[in-house]
Amino acid sequence: KEPGCPVCARHLQEIKSDFFWFVNEQYYEPEAIADLRRSYGFCPTHTRHLIKTGASSVITTVFSYLTGYALSRLQEAQALLNHSKDQKNPHDRCRHAAEVLRPQRVCRTCRTQQWWEDHIISIVLQTLPDAEVKEAYESSTGLCLPHFHKAGLRADWDSLSFLTREMRKRVMALRISERS
Repeated sequence: KEPGCPVCARHLQEIKSDFFWFVNEQYYEPEAIADLRRSYGFCPTHTRHLIKTGASSVITTVFSYLTGYALSRLQEAQALLNHSKDQKNPHDRCRHAAEVLRPQRVCRTCRTQQWWEDHIISIVLQTLPDAEVKEAYESSTGLCLPHFHKAGLRADWDSLSFLTREMRKRVMALRISERS
């Protein structure tokens, strides 16, 4: 019933919720700290979300965790480069040091959002055979192109046909409105 792509709308709700809980409860939990360290914090987009929370003490705390961890990884890589000079191939030393520096995980919010995106697309596809859901979808703005594509990769034939027809109607309506 909300305007716009239902997956995008839920995505925005979940980002707000994710950062609310992170700032209020999770940022100091050992699991969350370890997770942040393994990914070197949030991706640039989600770092901006963290900063927008305005929770200065949390931001300072999180970056202190990350700074200490990044420095320890840099020191470990440097030690590998310094103490491995007896190895024959310098490229192997550099590759090993690069492995030490490579993030071990993806941004925690990106992972959560990917889960939600997959979950909402699954719900749309599971409920699409219902006549009331189809009717509601027809009267909505439908899925955006990226989510239409993802849904299309997972949809059964009937759902894919329906989604494609609906997308075609929307695209044709846009073309007609551009000509006017």
